[in-house]
Amino acid sequence: MIRSLRGKATALLLAVALSAGSLTGCSVAGAEVVWTSSLGRHTVFKIGDEKCTLTEAKVFLVNYRNMYTKNFGNQSWKQKHKGETLEEFTKDATLTQLAKMKTMVQLAEKKKISLTEDEQESVKKCAKQYYDSLTKDEIHYMRVSESKLEDLYSDMALATKLYEHLTGGVNEEVSDDDARVMDVEQIVMDDEKVAKKVGKKIANGSDFLNLASNYSTSNKRKTSLYRQNISDTLAAGLEKLDDGEISDLIMDDDGTYYYIKVINKIDRELTEENKAVIVKERAAAAFDNVYNSYVQEIPSTFNHKMWDKFTIDTEDELKTSSFFSVFDDEFSSLKQE
Repeated sequence: MIRSLRGKATALLLAVALSAGSLTGCSVAGAEVVWTSSLGRHTVFKIGDEKCTLTEAKVFLVNYRNMYTKNFGNQSWKQKHKGETLEEFTKDATLTQLAKMKTMVQLAEKKKISLTEDEQESVKKCAKQYYDSLTKDEIHYMRVSESKLEDLYSDMALATKLYEHLTGGVNEEVSDDDARVMDVEQIVMDDEKVAKKVGKKIANGSDFLNLASNYSTSNKRKTSLYRQNISDTLAAGLEKLDDGEISDLIMDDDGTYYYIKVINKIDRELTEENKAVIVKERAAAAFDNVYNSYVQEIPSTFNHKMWDKFTIDTEDELKTSSFFSVFDDEFSSLKQE
């Protein structure tokens, strides 16, 4: 369940941040990290010239906590899944996002990318709207002010603008062949003798799915094959097949044997969705190419002692969850103007 929550965040930056891995290992957003407790009790980490304050971390973490527990209940916060609680996962995701955002702000400055007057006005609108939505308890707990929120939204806007700048030249044309998704039935085997036996049964007219039930080593007897996720060998064996046809025996590059029956040689809906996925992957690769080179230059320090002890009580009166949606709504409407 925890891993599936990655898609729940509304901010673009979460997806960007999570692609870089976790901050809790030996690097922060890709940069080497020095573990320390000398940053002070209000600073979580420092990357280059940029500091992340406890206030900023609280804003992100409280909002993520409330977004998640709103869907899954307060009890989910402390539940473990594969050795990790939702709280631990969210703390890692929060720091990873903030670390990458702070790095992106510095890269934007290096590339002389800045916010326009309209974008600065949008930042102020976001800060006011979100601040006005907070209760006194929430303001006190996060130690947040409208001006601090402006700084945080400004960093988010600048990081987002950098991402769009670095990915703006990505080719968005994707052919049907490159994005093809085929709906198939399959028999997967790891023994050549078994594969030849199954081939004879297919030739004699045995029901394909019955054979899959009896001989396939995969539980996925009906599945969708994405062109970018299968080998060239497998793709070549399916290239000339029409709906209803069954492939010859295909031995894939890893020594696995296949018989595949084509149900729909191109699932039009999934193929169109896959084109959007491929464009996003191209954009992420273009961004990572520049970002990963830059981040190696930046020294980082992380106040692990303070952050390891930090926790949020799910019984408190902190209900705010609109921080990211305020940003998304304002900046998406700005783009449409």
